[in-house]
Amino acid sequence: MIESVIKSIEQGSFLSFEFVPSLSGSLSAQIQTLKVSGIVEKINAFICTDSPRACLKPSSILTSIKLQNALGKPSICTLSMRDRNSLALQADIIAANEFELRIFLALTGDAIRYGNQPQAKDVFESNSSLLIQIIHALNLGRDLQGNELSGKLKPIYPLCVMNSYATDWEKLKRKMYKKVESGVNAIVTQPIYDIQVAEQLLECLHKINHQLGSKTILIIGFYPVISYKSAYFFIPNYRVFLFQRNGCIGFKKHKHKEKNTKGRLELR
Repeated sequence: MIESVIKSIEQGSFLSFEFVPSLSGSLSAQIQTLKVSGIVEKINAFICTDSPRACLKPSSILTSIKLQNALGKPSICTLSMRDRNSLALQADIIAANEFELRIFLALTGDAIRYGNQPQAKDVFESNSSLLIQIIHALNLGRDLQGNELSGKLKPIYPLCVMNSYATDWEKLKRKMYKKVESGVNAIVTQPIYDIQVAEQLLECLHKINHQLGSKTILIIGFYPVISYKSAYFFIPNYRVFLFQRNGCIGFKKHKHKEKNTKGRLELR
């Protein structure tokens, strides 16, 4: 089941659905909603978030296992560096292997100050590159200190994330290079609403793969814009100027006091 997800990513036929667990003692209602929605049959995997924006949510690991077992669909578990040090991360990933949770989306994570738990403390032992190092070490049958594991783990697959928009394109390319060099199977972008941005990222990745002899895949992120607020959040340097009932949203770009129409996005 897990390898089928990796194969779909490599073949360019991958479609996932991001799942944010509600702050509740039960996921039953959300799981039932997914069952009747028809979405389960249309996707290759769920991506379960890890307390996004540092707002308290149920464990991404346990939620991923629950989804995988309840819906018979693979889960990609998001893990951030915000809440766990390398000891805890290694322990969690090793234990998750027993439950067939073997694809992890590595990210550094949002700082505690942005969330709703101000009493908590950031960990941030390192950035997401350390998490990818952990996965590579475990795949070799060792921990970060080189100690051998007593039993062989099933293959673990690291994915990572990256920004889609940047004022400094060269900096974005350098970041992509480092992520590809780290050996991830795929890079998941933040939501993209401009076809030119997607084409630029794909071209950049193609060149980097050629340089490194790698085969990293770019997974284009998309988040349906259903409100003024979400459009403002996901599309930097843009202001929503039109919202129509037919699902079309227009944008104007604001930069250095210049305004020009950027285009129209249809949501279907």
